[in-house]
Amino acid sequence: MIKTIFHILCLALPLSIFSQNIYYVNQFSTGNNSGLSWENAFDNLQSALVVANAGDSIWVAKGIYLPTEQNDRNQAFGLKSGVKIYGGFIGGESQLDARNSVLNITILSGNIGDAQLKSDNSLHVIKAEGVDSGALLDGFIIEDGYANDDYGGGIYITEGNNPYSNPNIFNCIFRNNYATWGGGAYLYGDFINPSFRNCLFQSNRAFEKGGAMFHAAHNTGIDTFLLKDCQFKENRVVSIGEGGALYFEYMYNYVVLLKNCVFERDSAVSGGAIASLPTFNATFIIDSCVFRNNWATTGACFNYSGFFMDSGNSVTIKTQGSTFEKNKAQSFNGSGFYIAVSNNAGVDFSMEQSLVNDNLGIFIRIEVDKNSISSVEIQHSVFTSNSSGVFFVRLNADDVFNRSNTSFVNCLFAHNSKVLGTRSISHNNFANTKIQHCTFYKNKSLCLLKNTFNSYNLGVDTFYNKLLVENSVLWEPDMGLSSILVNDNPDLPQYVPHGKDIEVRHSYLSSFALDTNILVQGKFHEGMIFKKYPEFMDTLAEDYRLKPCSPLVNKGDNNVPILLQLPTDLNGALRIAKDTVDMGAYEQQESCISNIHSTAFSQQLILHPNPSFDGYFCFYMPDFLTNIEDIQLFNAFGQLVYESNINHENGNSICCYTPNLGNGWYRVVAKFPEGVLSGVWIKTGDF
Repeated sequence: MIKTIFHILCLALPLSIFSQNIYYVNQFSTGNNSGLSWENAFDNLQSALVVANAGDSIWVAKGIYLPTEQNDRNQAFGLKSGVKIYGGFIGGESQLDARNSVLNITILSGNIGDAQLKSDNSLHVIKAEGVDSGALLDGFIIEDGYANDDYGGGIYITEGNNPYSNPNIFNCIFRNNYATWGGGAYLYGDFINPSFRNCLFQSNRAFEKGGAMFHAAHNTGIDTFLLKDCQFKENRVVSIGEGGALYFEYMYNYVVLLKNCVFERDSAVSGGAIASLPTFNATFIIDSCVFRNNWATTGACFNYSGFFMDSGNSVTIKTQGSTFEKNKAQSFNGSGFYIAVSNNAGVDFSMEQSLVNDNLGIFIRIEVDKNSISSVEIQHSVFTSNSSGVFFVRLNADDVFNRSNTSFVNCLFAHNSKVLGTRSISHNNFANTKIQHCTFYKNKSLCLLKNTFNSYNLGVDTFYNKLLVENSVLWEPDMGLSSILVNDNPDLPQYVPHGKDIEVRHSYLSSFALDTNILVQGKFHEGMIFKKYPEFMDTLAEDYRLKPCSPLVNKGDNNVPILLQLPTDLNGALRIAKDTVDMGAYEQQESCISNIHSTAFSQQLILHPNPSFDGYFCFYMPDFLTNIEDIQLFNAFGQLVYESNINHENGNSICCYTPNLGNGWYRVVAKFPEGVLSGVWIKTGDF
């Protein structure tokens, strides 16, 4: 039973002069409810919040706690500056690190009325109004907030009487919360910058924006909003809204950092995982994150909608070390990213060391309008089995100028339906696309697409759409040359296979050199190789490196990696391993002569289970081998991530357990005195 405020304050008076008190809460307490020990713990959290001051901690035992025993939907648990609230105790612990919030489930619930109804639940389970960064909530499940026609069903964070509100929310689960905006969490104000770490947002709903979280901040200074080690699963916007998991608005000059986060099965019409209205000079950093099975009409992973907004709504989006798999954009507009900028605005998009696999819809689609600019730089990334296209930029409007600069370096494109396209819908645009040290393998439909108006290149200052290919391998034996290099002329009723503004240097094409369209209209420079088989290492095992004696080894132009300051290839190996650089995304480290005399043999390593859900795999050592010396695992970028020195008897099963490896595909290399066996192994599973 909740004690009266008067009784609680009387108990607290003798203690108020001390700092760093610990107050204990256990809903099954049978003592005097003073909160000063586990034996006499408060039987509700609200009582502890009344007496706690800055510097104090509250320890909460497992159980279900309600903001009120009445039916007042406006009641919520209010965080306090400097007060740390910990859940996950069994009751009786004397050390903080003795708690276990996974086993000792501690729930803060908004289900205050009829357990079968949502409409009478608390509007907000938690409020944090004007609290400082000393406020902490750690180790709780927050559920069943129901902010119909309101904001922040799980937690509501605003300025209150202070110009800030910056609580820390660690190790918490937000589930089954609902709101018009920000089903799980609502963050709004000029200086709102809480920190969420190791939190799970699951099955939260919003009617309009931000199924899991809505965040809007107007601060014109530079600040960083951090989400680290968080998971967003099955969150949704239920109407024609935006941001199935996260929705951002305004965020002037903010840096939004998503570190080691997972977005899975989140959905909305726009921005299945993340959506944002124009954020003036804001930066989004997506670092080591996973996006899987997210859905939207536009922008399944990220939707940035900048049309019809005030001038200058520029944005920077940086992605590194991340995985995008099985995401779907129903309208084919951005299974990964849909970005639109307009009115003297710009987008600066970069991606490094990322894996993009089996997504439906053009993975990156960028729309540029009304004197705006798109700058795209993608390096060291792998794109495989994506439907409808990998990248497309569209320059709109015929009465103003737009620009795009696009660069792909050290990238692999294999088994995609369409690859890259740059299209201008009018004559008044400028576009530059560069493909350098990339490997293309058996893509479908179209490979590299651009358009050229008849009026292009009439003078020094006229408009253009240029495509440059250097030091690259385009193995597309199922495509004709007019599908590998497509030049669409909008002034004519048919495609023109090749034309102005196409330059290819020191590259390989799986077509004949006798095509007169190439020699006359296009510019194909020295160092070209046509039709010969490239001699890949093992395409069945998705190993697209060149063999040491491939005709494409040592046939590139050294000026390209030198000018790009490109020290390594897609696998992280030395880029110019010998005197002359290789063509394509990979650099062969062995010489042809030494390989001819090698005692190594060629046989694929058969791994099982494959895929593996828990990091466990085995293989059988063939009878003709004596003993295994070493096992190495390399990730998709060629980085060594696991190594084990093993000496095992001939003929036995070899097994490895790698629980700490992230989901993705790996190359397993087993070394024997007689040579090396390798194979591809996939670790997957439910996050």
